Amino acid sequence: MAEVLDETGQAGELPGLLRAAADATADEIAALTGFLDAAGRSRDVDVFIEGVLASVSTTSRLISVVAALWLAGQTAAADKVLQAVATHRTGEETVAVADALRDAGRQEVAFRLYLAAIDTTARRPADTIAQLTAAMRQTGHAPDSERLIDAAATAAAGRDLIDLLSLIETFNTAGQPESSRRALAAAATTLAVGEVLELAAKLRTADQPEEACQLCLAAAEHRSLPDVIQIFQGLQEAGRPVDANRVLDSVTQDRTGAEIAAVAATLREQSHDREADRLTEQLMHRPPTEIPHILSRLGPQDRTQLLDAITIQPPDRLAATIVQLYEAQHHAIATGLLERIVRNLPAEEILAFWNQLTYTSASDLLGIATEQATIDVLRKLLDGLSVDTNGVSSAMTMLLNEDPLKELPALLRAFRRAGMDDDASHLAERFLTIHADDLTEAVVDLTRSGDHNEVDVLIEAAVDHSPVTVLVAIIVALDNITDADRVDRLLAIVPARRSEDDVLHLTQLLHADNMRDYADELQRARRNHKRGRKHKHWWN
Repeated sequence: MAEVLDETGQAGELPGLLRAAADATADEIAALTGFLDAAGRSRDVDVFIEGVLASVSTTSRLISVVAALWLAGQTAAADKVLQAVATHRTGEETVAVADALRDAGRQEVAFRLYLAAIDTTARRPADTIAQLTAAMRQTGHAPDSERLIDAAATAAAGRDLIDLLSLIETFNTAGQPESSRRALAAAATTLAVGEVLELAAKLRTADQPEEACQLCLAAAEHRSLPDVIQIFQGLQEAGRPVDANRVLDSVTQDRTGAEIAAVAATLREQSHDREADRLTEQLMHRPPTEIPHILSRLGPQDRTQLLDAITIQPPDRLAATIVQLYEAQHHAIATGLLERIVRNLPAEEILAFWNQLTYTSASDLLGIATEQATIDVLRKLLDGLSVDTNGVSSAMTMLLNEDPLKELPALLRAFRRAGMDDDASHLAERFLTIHADDLTEAVVDLTRSGDHNEVDVLIEAAVDHSPVTVLVAIIVALDNITDADRVDRLLAIVPARRSEDDVLHLTQLLHADNMRDYADELQRARRNHKRGRKHKHWWN
């Protein structure tokens, strides 16, 4: 007929005829759909199916049409009918069709319709829900089963806790403990804290204490910190301290260190000291980057406890924590931690992280050590110095005051090893100022011990700052230990670094001490200097 209408120019009449044919029997509908499909008239198939859907008024009629289409091999047309049901029919109608299809052995198609009307499906009796979720899981549709469990639990929680408890008990009775646990977890995200605690109490009364605890754990997982504390307190008041502690332990798994610290501080304020200690102990193992934020949230007692624990951590972690505190501008806390370190740790352990610190933190540590540490600790710190650090001047002054001849060589070696030549020169100048009487002895000791670089630093400082008479004493001392080469180098730089009067005075003193060769050498250096050959530095 379609071809005839096309041939006679009456193709526009076909849609009306197809709609009129929608009242045919299910088998006739299937046959006509097959004919149109075979003729390649897919648009006419769509028009016909729309007419069929408009004319179907009962679920039984709808199922008959779908079954006939399947039998005729018109699967695409059957799917269009079912899609239209899911899209345009009420939830109750869709679920009724799904039930009929499931009774007819078409479970997979039924499952699609149940999920399409999931709000309606989720409100069905608990035993029906349990049957559906079990069937879905058994036929390889576990994700669909989980989606239905979540929806059913949420719907029950929105109605009444009794309904939710009935659903959970039904799952357990049906041998679906995993469905029961999932339902509890889903409900936990929607229930108010008071309802969570009430439901937990009902579960315990029903001899399900583990389910009650799991409910509280699920509720605490994504709640605000005040809610977590309220759940903890509710469990404590219900005489469930172990469950309460499990809730606190769960907080540490997915929360930041600062959040955990805030909970600990609140617990401390509420006199839950044991529980606050539990959380604070766990905070000791958080990454160094979190420590500044943690300390800012803790109360005084827990902050002290945490800082004491940090003090005895491995050197690399300790140094990283101190650096983070400085970067976060927590200078008071950082220096407090440094004071603990200087006060409580032996020098060897301080040295283990000393050179991992930044310039500022290392300088502050040295300053604290200068004020509070023993001479032995301070000596070992400076001896282990490998980077330029502020605060060296005060530290070396203290050591020089303690035992100048003993400390000078070690300090000079440490500074030169660290590339701190200016500090080495400053140290030599400080020695000359405070301990001038020991200069000659220091030069001899350094020379004899083979500390050539160190003695050179000291001699250069003497050339720049000491009286001429002191230079004569140094020359005599060096000559006595047959270090003429060092004397020659000393004399070579004097004209460039002292006045003409000083050069003349030194020459006269050398003559007076019967050291004419050195006096002549000094005059040659003076003449060379005037000619432009200047020896300004020891190494020229």
